[in-house]
This record gives sequence, structure tokens and C-alpha cells, in this order.
Amino acid sequence: MEERVQVFRLYRGIVNKVENIGHMAKRSRLGIYFDILKVVERGFTKPNEIIYKAYLSWKIFNEALPILVTKGFVREELLKNTKRYRITDKGHNALFYHTKSLEGFD
Repeated sequence: MEERVQVFRLYRGIVNKVENIGHMAKRSRLGIYFDILKVVERGFTKPNEIIYKAYLSWKIFNEALPILVTKGFVREELLKNTKRYRITDKGHNALFYHTKSLEGFD
């Protein structure tokens, strides 16, 4: 019985990843911005972490992040010759209102 449960959990995990990948391919530019904000808010600050957690390609990341930085939603920091990103108050507010606006659709 325990073996069946483990196999089922593994299967569900694979199915969820495939479903997420399919879903992520259809994101709008705005959806990508908010996904980046969510990941940075959760404490992932390194570029590779953000790319991995937000299901982005390097190209899309390099197109989207500078926009968030120049608009003031994310702050870029340099620590020991590595770039780190932190969400600003403006980013927190945008993410809060975006999440609030989607509550009725669940």
C-alpha cells in the first residue's frame, strides 16, 4: 500500500509540473511581471533562483526584469559582485492589488 502511495505522489508531481509548464507558456507579459514579483517577494533574490521559480527563460528574464527595476517595482543590489533583487514598497502594493483583484475569479 505504501509503495502505491509513493508512486501516486510521484505521478501527481510529474503531472503537475507538465500542467504548470503548459500553463506558463501562455502567460501574458503582465503575468510574467507579477510572477517575478511573487518570486522576489518570497525571498528568492538571485537571478537563477528567480528564473527557476518563475519558470522563465534567460531571455524573457532579461527583458522583463529591467522594466520592473526602471519602473521601481524591484530594486537591484550588488553584493559581493553578484546581483540581488528586492521587491520595493511599490512592488508590494502592485502585487497586493493584483492578488486582490483576482480573488473574485477563484
